[in-house]
Amino acid sequence: RLQITGPWGNIDKLIFEPAITSGIELAAASNPAMPDGDYTVLNTKGETVAQIHVTGGVPGTSLAKGIYLFRHNQSKHVYKKIIDKP
Repeated sequence: RLQITGPWGNIDKLIFEPAITSGIELAAASNPAMPDGDYTVLNTKGETVAQIHVTGGVPGTSLAKGIYLFRHNQSKHVYKKIIDKP
């Protein structure tokens, strides 16, 4: 966040560093198959939208189209899934 409160400013250098604000780390860039188990489903706002059980690597739920984070309740690994079919 940059806030300038005066009528002018002189900025010589800005350094941007990655920040983890949500505390959620994605399991892997390639997003491997999800292990069986119970998951908490979060939307992009970080709100819990469902509690589901995954069997055979496929979430058995009817979520609306969108991007969701599936947090494994035991290991706490998080998997990003894009749902593009109703």
